[in-house]
Amino acid sequence: MLNVSKVNMKLDWKIIDNEASRTYLYPSLIDSPFPRPPVEVTITEPVLLCVNFKSGGHRIIDASGKCWYQPAGWCSLNWVGFDDGVPVYGF
Repeated sequence: MLNVSKVNMKLDWKIIDNEASRTYLYPSLIDSPFPRPPVEVTITEPVLLCVNFKSGGHRIIDASGKCWYQPAGWCSLNWVGFDDGVPVYGF
């Protein structure tokens, strides 16, 4: 369970506890000095979201209290919602 007393409340956090998970997809880098395939990051049980409007990055805190930072540059964002506690795809 997330202990919100340890969260920096000076940031503009939005409650997203109605999401079962969210997945960010980053494009492949082919024409780069450091090529890589597409990267997919899935965060399960996100609780709080803070969007940095200057950089476009997302800070997400999950139910276990882990803080994730997703920098701008993702090409797709998908999420799964809850319906009476059951994950619903296409939310």
